[in-house]
Amino acid sequence: MNHQKVGWRIAVVTVITIIGIIWTVPNFIDTSKVWWPTNNRMVMGLDIQGGLHLVLRVDVAGALKQETARMVGTLRDEFGKDKIPVQSVAADQVEGVDRIVIATSPDQVDAVNKKISSIYGNALATTSSGGQIIAEFTELHVREFKKGTVDRAIETIRNRIDEFGVAEPSITAQGDDRVLVQLPGIQDATNAKELINKTARLDFMIVDDEFPADRLQALVAEA
Repeated sequence: MNHQKVGWRIAVVTVITIIGIIWTVPNFIDTSKVWWPTNNRMVMGLDIQGGLHLVLRVDVAGALKQETARMVGTLRDEFGKDKIPVQSVAADQVEGVDRIVIATSPDQVDAVNKKISSIYGNALATTSSGGQIIAEFTELHVREFKKGTVDRAIETIRNRIDEFGVAEPSITAQGDDRVLVQLPGIQDATNAKELINKTARLDFMIVDDEFPADRLQALVAEA
């Protein structure tokens, strides 16, 4: 009876060992060109094979400032199209809070507020005093804008990392404005770091003051 138990144990251990060997073979031999029960390799993390570990900060404040400047340009154009008389539309910042300051006549305040609401809905909250209107981002919009900015940064980083062929990159948001990047087993860490940190930006700049303004706007709209 004891001999039978020992025999069963040996058989079970042998079968498990064979299965283990079959499943680990792809870690040492390229089985992609032949039939094999599995082609999955064991993924080793940074603690085993080393690699690149980065914590990046996303310039959310800078992106929000650019968003404010973009809104200022849009409002100027829209007020002009609707012939709403305003003296000025400018970006401003008080105690780190971005806002838009609009100067108009007191009798045009309602028209200005209505136009802002029709374009940006609940993204901006306005207060007025006399003919001055101050538009600030709502808390909900700031929260969604920050999340969207970080999500876009993660997507950009992921697209850049794809060219390095890292099997299991880990790219996750950390807090409100940081991105954690882990690239196990990467060989060229220096170039990867430079590529990840590179800022992509597209600017439209006027280089010919005599170029017709309407033609310039048409080219920008087309681009």
